[in-house]
Amino acid sequence: MRRPVALALDHRLAAAIAGLYRVAYHKFYIDEVYSFVTKKIIFHFIGRPAAWIDQNIVDGLMNGLAVVMAWLSAAIKRFQSGKVQDYALYFFAGIAGLAIFFIYIYT
Repeated sequence: MRRPVALALDHRLAAAIAGLYRVAYHKFYIDEVYSFVTKKIIFHFIGRPAAWIDQNIVDGLMNGLAVVMAWLSAAIKRFQSGKVQDYALYFFAGIAGLAIFFIYIYT
């Protein structure tokens, strides 16, 4: 059991370092600092601009690419008949065109 003198010394010591005790009790306010930095600084200055860039620029580019691909596929759809004879004709027309092109260049 403690003596009264030692108990008085404990109370004086606790009163002298009350601020340090409060800071240690609140874990040196690490959670509060972390919440402030992540919510107020990182989210507002990094998260929101990144979300805006994603929604407006990246999604816009992908939507534009989809429109271009839809237009391009509609434009070349008429060349895809499924007939092997047509594909052979296009193939040999391309070879003939390249042959004429190279003969013209090298002569």
